[in-house]
Amino acid sequence: MQIIIMSIIIIVNLILQGSILPFFSFLVFLPNTALVSVVIISILKGKYYGAFFGLFMGLFQDLLFGEAIGVHALIYFLIGYAVGVLQTSLNNENTFIPIIFSGISTIFYNLMYFLIIYFLSKNISLDSAVKRIFSIEILYNSILAIIVYRSLFKLFRTRSLKFGR
Repeated sequence: MQIIIMSIIIIVNLILQGSILPFFSFLVFLPNTALVSVVIISILKGKYYGAFFGLFMGLFQDLLFGEAIGVHALIYFLIGYAVGVLQTSLNNENTFIPIIFSGISTIFYNLMYFLIIYFLSKNISLDSAVKRIFSIEILYNSILAIIVYRSLFKLFRTRSLKFGR
């Protein structure tokens, strides 16, 4: 059931990024819903689900929107695994965890993306790379992380009976 839910999340995310979100750009920046989804799944489900969710999300994003196949897949895979490893020592119910991980992951994503694109011999100006890395996209993704986290937390929450105190 959870794999079906994650597949639906990937499809909805691709539809959002390809058709609806471009109309909501502010100062040329868009929220990265794929990155936020990978971070939230990694927080809620752990490193293996997060890594493979990131891999598939990145592959589909590369196939539909990417300049080179595998760039987003590699970055999302690494982010999903790293956040999943780090989340084991943290409280999953804390609302600030997705905000912090989303902001750090946005910076890491942009650094890795420009580094990989640079090594693929694409023309990138250092000025635009720095502006992109430390952009308003961090704020966008952090705000979006709160909304996505609350909805997916309810969706993936496991019901349990508690007896005693």
